[in-house]
Amino acid sequence: DAAKLMGERLRVAIEENAWDARPITVSVGAAAWLDGASAESLIDQADRALYRSKQAGRNIVTLADAA
Repeated sequence: DAAKLMGERLRVAIEENAWDARPITVSVGAAAWLDGASAESLIDQADRALYRSKQAGRNIVTLADAA
């Protein structure tokens, strides 16, 4: 829940900023560290969540599925 909240705060701050050239948005993928998980596994989960954000229309925060 904390990762989603932080990602959403970041997404909104970027979206609401007055950018000179054009509007900018951000897609976020977040994953939670589970005991025994490797750093590579964590990055892979967050990366898959990021691509789900992009596939769902961009400018969204998506949490990784629990492993």
